[in-house]
Amino acid sequence: MELSLIGARVPQIRPHRGVEADVLTNRATQQIGNADNQLVELQDLRDKMATARECQQLISQAGTKRRGAPSLNI
Repeated sequence: MELSLIGARVPQIRPHRGVEADVLTNRATQQIGNADNQLVELQDLRDKMATARECQQLISQAGTKRRGAPSLNI
């Protein structure tokens, strides 16, 4: 049997499939890392908003108490 006939019967192997899988895996890993970073940023913003609300509430309460307090005319 000739070598060309043997070669014709062997299925062609696409070596880049492994490379494609590696690229997709790397891309997915990067996207997971990006999503994790965004989650941390969102949690930080949520904490800042909660702190800002608490500060605003304290300022509001202090203003209410101050307005209701008797004035000291010395």
